[in-house]
Amino acid sequence: MAILALTALPSLVFAQGRGPSAADEEAAARESDRGRDLAREEKWCDAVGAFQKSYDLAPTPNKIVNIGIALDKCGRLMDAKNTFERYLETAPTGETASRVKSFLETLSQRIPQIRISTTGLLPDDKLALDGAAVDPAKVEQYLPVNPGEHTVTVERATGIAKRESFSVTEGEHRLVEIAVPPPCPDENHDNKCDTPCVDHDLDGKCDKDTCSDWDEEAQVCRDEAGSAAGGTDGGSIFDEPVFWIVAGVVVAAGLAIGTYLIIDGLSSDEKCASSDFGGCFKPSASSSALTNSSAGLGIRF
Repeated sequence: MAILALTALPSLVFAQGRGPSAADEEAAARESDRGRDLAREEKWCDAVGAFQKSYDLAPTPNKIVNIGIALDKCGRLMDAKNTFERYLETAPTGETASRVKSFLETLSQRIPQIRISTTGLLPDDKLALDGAAVDPAKVEQYLPVNPGEHTVTVERATGIAKRESFSVTEGEHRLVEIAVPPPCPDENHDNKCDTPCVDHDLDGKCDKDTCSDWDEEAQVCRDEAGSAAGGTDGGSIFDEPVFWIVAGVVVAAGLAIGTYLIIDGLSSDEKCASSDFGGCFKPSASSSALTNSSAGLGIRF
């Protein structure tokens, strides 16, 4: 069973500086051993840290390769690619360099690519991928990403206007379509969406303004005094609880039917725009995934 480290690689030449101390060399050796043990246990993400610590204490090209291999196995293909390219800057020739170049060609095919396509994006909207700003010039262009979960967000002065999550696999090319809803009302210009006014009793005032026990989630008044529509004199059918129960059922049914007819007559995009959640989630289309597997770079266990 072969060792992960490539001991045949040449040592790194330290230019205009001193090499690592004996204590650093010993500590680096321990970290390399720990990295190999973690690699044997297939704890590749932990092995990255051990190999990186070893390299920081006593840099050599073989440790760069070990870091790259661990990053690749951890699923951090973008970082692995950058690491192997750094190795070639350090040791551009030789048998291992040739193997690294061949590995890089295959690795590049395995890195997923996404293309973000947007509709409804305003000039001042900020587009971000996994929290990092996306250059507007790169929208509609394919961007390399690591396999796994990703999130695209659109932020406005009033907050997040759109958030969409998706996942990609190795070698996949995916079109991510982002339909950004229209801006929310902000009549007082405080950079916050205006709270919709609920006026169930049609008295021209927001119900919660005259309610001492307002249920924000249900948007109803739980205060009996605040929701009472009349006095307690009696004599009128309008004062009878049974009348209001029956009337409430009839009105609610009428509203439900009317709402259904209105919503059903809208196009899919209009339904998205009318959503209380700021738009509909639209699954992203994807092209056929590339299935080229990576070369082993000569590493065996």
